[in-house]
Amino acid sequence: TPPSEFPLVPVPLIITGGKTFKDSTSVTMASSWPGCRLFYTLDGTVPSDTSLEYKEPLTLDSTSVIRAVAMNEQGQFSSPVKARIYRLPHPDWKVKIKSTYNPSYTAGGDGGIINGLRGTTSWRKGEWQGYQAQDFEATVDMGRELVLSQVGAGFLQDTEAWIVFPKNVVVELSSDGY
Repeated sequence: TPPSEFPLVPVPLIITGGKTFKDSTSVTMASSWPGCRLFYTLDGTVPSDTSLEYKEPLTLDSTSVIRAVAMNEQGQFSSPVKARIYRLPHPDWKVKIKSTYNPSYTAGGDGGIINGLRGTTSWRKGEWQGYQAQDFEATVDMGRELVLSQVGAGFLQDTEAWIVFPKNVVVELSSDGY
């Protein structure tokens, strides 16, 4: 236990099954400090001791921002922490990638190209898929025929890190996969 003149309360852990989920997901919280109570919000506000108290795992079924704080037995609070989790916009879509992405740049796996999330310019965060010395080819199965009004893609360029835009992009549509 730290001396009382140095009130340090460790931030709580927010534990999810990943950044994205299909239908619902379970979220747990924990404190590394014995005797701490955890409080959270789902409305974007900073939690306090009048917020919801964490007692058992939460089940969420929509995109959510969870903010949490720990409070020690003396009523002192940790800094707030935040976790964003995203419900997949098209949970039934399937993707087959014929190329091999770099193990350091996976965007969370094959589904990273259809999860609706955009990477930031900080490519070190792992939000991008990276391909080197090969063409990228993937097939997205939407499960049924749809009328599309647009198709989008995002690319990052940082020439100092040898990350460059593709030379060209070709999108083909098919009702039978061929």
